[in-house]
Amino acid sequence: VTDVLIAANTLANASAQQFSEALTSEAGPAMKSFGIELEEGVAVLAAYADQGIKAQHAGNMFSRMLRLMTKGFMDNREAWERFSINIFDATGELKPLYTIIGDLSKVLNNMSTEQKIATLELLGFQARSQQAILPLIGLQDNIKRYNVNERHHTGFQLVDSLIITPFGIRKAGINRK
Repeated sequence: VTDVLIAANTLANASAQQFSEALTSEAGPAMKSFGIELEEGVAVLAAYADQGIKAQHAGNMFSRMLRLMTKGFMDNREAWERFSINIFDATGELKPLYTIIGDLSKVLNNMSTEQKIATLELLGFQARSQQAILPLIGLQDNIKRYNVNERHHTGFQLVDSLIITPFGIRKAGINRK
């Protein structure tokens, strides 16, 4: 975990401590619940950090974004399909987050502010929940790049899952690449 946080620290606008705080607030449990690997989750937290959203606030936003996006998709599937967006792959797992953010960005890219708000509401993102997704719109390439760079720099591969304890987060089952 330390390697991933240090790599994120060198790539994005936040400290390893701030990434750790984000993970131990709500991001870590959300990643575990939704099957998101550490590097991918930290890449999204790095994108939030580049928007000035850091530490516990970033962890809370990340968790809220995942919960509201999946609920919005399940409750408004027809609207998502109208925009040709599916957040799940053929096996029923979440697609990579940079892919989902990219699909949303393509839809919202050339819209006016009013159209973006209306479209997000149609997709199930109510006014308060839009603040969790809007900072990520247009940052799919950054998220993908952060994810690839973190995997390259760490020298580790996540094998099992994160173990969240009162003393922090650690990986259960680390293999050297």
